[in-house]
Amino acid sequence: MFAYDTNLFLTDKNIDSVASTVNAELAKISKWFKLNKLSLNIKKTSFILFNNKRKSSTASPDIKIDNVKIEEVKKTKFLGVIINNKLTWNDHIQTVRQKMQKNIGIIYRIRQTVSSSVLVMLYQTLVHPYIEYCNIVWAICPGTSLNRLFACQKRAIRTITYSKVRAHTTPLFHRLNILSVHDVNKLQVASFMYGAMHDLLPKYFCNMFMLNSVIHRYFTRQCNKVHITSHRLNIRRFSVQIYGPKLWNSLPPTLLHASNIFVFKRLYRRHLLE
Repeated sequence: MFAYDTNLFLTDKNIDSVASTVNAELAKISKWFKLNKLSLNIKKTSFILFNNKRKSSTASPDIKIDNVKIEEVKKTKFLGVIINNKLTWNDHIQTVRQKMQKNIGIIYRIRQTVSSSVLVMLYQTLVHPYIEYCNIVWAICPGTSLNRLFACQKRAIRTITYSKVRAHTTPLFHRLNILSVHDVNKLQVASFMYGAMHDLLPKYFCNMFMLNSVIHRYFTRQCNKVHITSHRLNIRRFSVQIYGPKLWNSLPPTLLHASNIFVFKRLYRRHLLE
């Protein structure tokens, strides 16, 4: 038996203090593994030190398990999503883009031998899943990385429709009933908000949001809108806790009162395509 994908998270303002705490906790974990007849592969065990983008630490603490030093990494894959030590999504988006480019090349080489419907099916099988997986987590981000991914997606759409290199893709997305990476994110975030506002999610997520009418008792035009927490940093601005209410508040009333989540997704998908 093996202890697979076990993660430990600790935080402290002082790097020496957190290193001491980590080593103490790892000693307890190692003992627990042995008592439960579990085997820990130290060669596959690593740690990552998260820090502010502007305040990177040059010191690498000594983290050990059974007196064996474990490796420090700058990025790691967590449940299929690549997380780096700066908490940006550039590495994950770049990996997704590389996988998409490889499969777009495959589609391009065989497109002369298959029908248009098969090309769309190949896109939905080989390309689109990379865009959809955990999109709600990594696609709420600023910068050029997501735009490069969108350019890659447009290349895929032009490939399966035999369009020119600079052909306008908006009508192509609409014709094929395919959402762009940006619209996939909107759909996933909006669906998450629908679940939170209708108590379909665990209480932790539902309690993240509240109406303005709960914050103050004044009757205003915004009283039935979701309250947006004050924020000043991009890392907060581009999180579902801030972006989610902003998106939800911008939706038409007919969508907000959809009878169930499936109807909501269908209506909002149609809204995005149109």
